[in-house]
Amino acid sequence: MRIVGVVVYLASFAGAIDLAQTSPAIGVVLGVPAFILLLYCIYMILRGSPQVDQLATERLVDALKHLEGHEEVSVVVRDQMPSGMVIRRGTPPTLIAALSFMGENDDDVLRGAAALRLSELDSERFARRSSLETRGYVALCLAVGVMAGVLLPGISILVIAAPVGLLCWLIAAGFGAWTHRPSLARIYAPLDEAAVRRVGDPATVQRALRALAQWRIQAYSRRDPVGRVLFRCIQPIRPTGQELTRATGLE
Repeated sequence: MRIVGVVVYLASFAGAIDLAQTSPAIGVVLGVPAFILLLYCIYMILRGSPQVDQLATERLVDALKHLEGHEEVSVVVRDQMPSGMVIRRGTPPTLIAALSFMGENDDDVLRGAAALRLSELDSERFARRSSLETRGYVALCLAVGVMAGVLLPGISILVIAAPVGLLCWLIAAGFGAWTHRPSLARIYAPLDEAAVRRVGDPATVQRALRALAQWRIQAYSRRDPVGRVLFRCIQPIRPTGQELTRATGLE
């Protein structure tokens, strides 16, 4: 996917340069975000591929043995994670934990975090949201390309690709802003309650929520200076799961 990102953002940046020859201001507006996203993809490639830790994976599997629904997912623990623990939909779904998150927390916290992610997997609302986000992103890019072709006949394919970088940046910023809405904690409330039912102890889920929030804060500070600058540029509004608010709601 990183290679695909390089190709896409390189095409977007090249299209912006081409467009700048006739419309400098528009070329700059479209070119800057494409260039930043291109640099970030290159930076991630230079960091190397994520490494799976087999011992940590076995530990997580053991920690989840008595958690309802664990047998329905595959489990992986690796580095270079955007979150302490995530669930990837698929056949079968995959529960992926960050290696550093594993090292910082005990098995009870791991079970609580896994219960939260498994509850997301069972939620039809979150499944629809995930599907809509993917389809909406593709549809938006296609719509821009079609409109450009209709309004500006005869232009090169690179110019049609020029808005992609800006669109991706706006989508990331919009998503970050959306996660800060006060109502988000209420949206997650049914999932948190479902996680409590899986674990049987609200205190365990509270600890997991606080640990996930703490991991996100520390993960940003662990980045090297170049990574922090690039991440801040591509994600001007850092997303949140409002874990601390949700933990308070379970008291």
